[in-house]
Amino acid sequence: MPDPFITTAADRPDPFLVVSGSVECGVDGVEAVAWPGTLIHVPGGSTHWFRFGPDGGEMITMTSSGNASAMFAAFHEANDTWDGAQPRAEFIALSASYGQTIIESVD
Repeated sequence: MPDPFITTAADRPDPFLVVSGSVECGVDGVEAVAWPGTLIHVPGGSTHWFRFGPDGGEMITMTSSGNASAMFAAFHEANDTWDGAQPRAEFIALSASYGQTIIESVD
């Protein structure tokens, strides 16, 4: 399973609702597995990462400022062209084009 990307939230909170599957996540060093119905609250300015479980997963993000909605739409569109295997360098470049900084990968 590929390593997740670690990034820092903007100055606004980033809530994510898990709607199917499972999602491993870490927020400011606290790690957990989230299941459908779980709301993951990422406080503004916090470091966080996500990795979908072995059977995949889906999340809904609720953003209202900046260009986060456009960024996640671009991730979805690009993923269709990556045949389900996100090339790390391309994902990092796409993230950067929306002002996100990928810090490092998780061991």
